[in-house]
Amino acid sequence: MLRRLFAAQREVLAVTVVVSLLVGIFLGGGWEQAVRTLMITSIYAGITGNLMRLAGPRVGRWAMRFGTPLNYLLLTVSLAGLGAIGAGLSASVLSGINEAMGLFTPSALRVIARMSLQLSVLVSVIVGIVTTLAERRRAELEQTIEQQEAEFQRAKEIQVGLLPASLPALPGYLASGHWKPARSVGGDYYDLWLIPDGAAGLCMADVSGKGAAAALLMANLQAAVKVTATTRFSPADLCFRLNRVLKANLGRGRFVTMFVADLDLATHRLTYANAGHNPPLLLRRSGVLEELKGTGPALGVLSTARYREASVVIEPGDRLLLFTDGLPEAGIEAGAPLGEEGVAEALRYSPDPQALIRGLESKVEGKLHDDVTMLALYRLV
Repeated sequence: MLRRLFAAQREVLAVTVVVSLLVGIFLGGGWEQAVRTLMITSIYAGITGNLMRLAGPRVGRWAMRFGTPLNYLLLTVSLAGLGAIGAGLSASVLSGINEAMGLFTPSALRVIARMSLQLSVLVSVIVGIVTTLAERRRAELEQTIEQQEAEFQRAKEIQVGLLPASLPALPGYLASGHWKPARSVGGDYYDLWLIPDGAAGLCMADVSGKGAAAALLMANLQAAVKVTATTRFSPADLCFRLNRVLKANLGRGRFVTMFVADLDLATHRLTYANAGHNPPLLLRRSGVLEELKGTGPALGVLSTARYREASVVIEPGDRLLLFTDGLPEAGIEAGAPLGEEGVAEALRYSPDPQALIRGLESKVEGKLHDDVTMLALYRLV
């Protein structure tokens, strides 16, 4: 008989757990109240089971009169679930049940009441401690996140300050640039600056990786380029010197791709070196598309690397676009990258640099896999 009773108790325990959660939620306490109710209910359920074992056949005969787990659920909830409302009320209910059924002696009932009060206080204290610790931890995490966001915002402001606020006016040319990191900060860099004696410098670089580490390396690279290329310079020699410095200081697996050029504003000859960077696109006025391909490996890979120079003449009506690999790779995670064909098409049908940048920016909006940087230069007819 008691075996059947205990089997019914196991079936009822699962239902009691569900009831406890629902009671905790619908009483307005939310999940915290639900957890409190569940913990107290579980303790009371264990107490009632032990007491039934101690009570023996008398309880068994009474329980078999009820006959079903549903009826036994009423007793279990009365003894266990009321712990979520209060130990005093639970003790009162036990007294009423005992008067009607004579299950326990007065001394046993007093023991149960004391146990109920002690366990309720204990569970309340435990839940209170856990809740306090969780709230404190959540507050600390929120504060840490806020601090990190503020630091990243300051880092972004510093990095933006290293990029050209506005591009210089080149006689006979229109220019426009764009920089968009995949995260708060990034490893892309571009610049266009005037050089004495009628020339201009162009640079586009991409540090391997993303985030703060790439941004720090980009800042160092920008400083090195600015210091070195204040006068007419050799792009190949600049790459050679930067490569030696980066190779000695970069960690394993880190590298920088870079396209750097000297534009003679009198002859319109663009002399460049391409250190492993994706080839800039030169669209001739005739419609022929040329790629300014690599003239050496990425910086920081080989200490013995050598770089050569190449040159092209920018004719009236020609269009030049420098970009990092994040542009053609945009959308790759969705299986539909823009690709170099999409970049070339935008270059072909954009009447001016600003329209080109705006069009490409709209195409990759929300699809960034990597940092995206562009520099467009159109020679006027």
